[in-house]
Amino acid sequence: MENATDALYMGFAVLAFVVALSLSIFSFSEVISASQTIIDARDKTTLYSYIEPQGTERTVTREDIIPTLYRAYYENYMVKFEGIGNLYKARLETKDAASGNITVSYEPTNIIDLEGQNIGNHEDANKLITALLQGKEEFNNLISDTSRFSYFQSLQIDDFYDILGKNTFKEKVGIYYMEDKDSPGNTGVDDVNKTKKRIITYTKIN
Repeated sequence: MENATDALYMGFAVLAFVVALSLSIFSFSEVISASQTIIDARDKTTLYSYIEPQGTERTVTREDIIPTLYRAYYENYMVKFEGIGNLYKARLETKDAASGNITVSYEPTNIIDLEGQNIGNHEDANKLITALLQGKEEFNNLISDTSRFSYFQSLQIDDFYDILGKNTFKEKVGIYYMEDKDSPGNTGVDDVNKTKKRIITYTKIN
């Protein structure tokens, strides 16, 4: 009888140990998951897709380019066109290193960088791309309608949509660090903590 009682005690002890071990493993897994979530929320670099240098060129047409233009603001792209002229005049701020004074001018550019050009939300980004594709009248009406588009002054290329349709382009994709824009390689920030920005260059082929 005494041996049976001891066996029951031992069985209960083993069962309790197994349950405790299972709870410990489950709790540990939850802690790891919660920690990773916090790290991902604080570290923006965990959300970027890294692009290898090789294999990033292809031939594209208007049907490929236009969706990219509409995604540019959402996905933090900079889009650059070569071989078709400047797209519009955009606000350029130049800071004097000695005095700190800022000089404002409007310069022709072939670059679409909606985040860098102070477009504040997705709706405004879509409006600007649509107006750019529709032509000078729509573009100038938009930028004169509200101060939200004061970064832009005038459209330089009136037949942008037609130019995209009549030509093919070589698309080249790359990535650069936003912190290196003004002081390349000399920001004092470790690469792992820098913000990567994708730049897509379209070069007219014919």
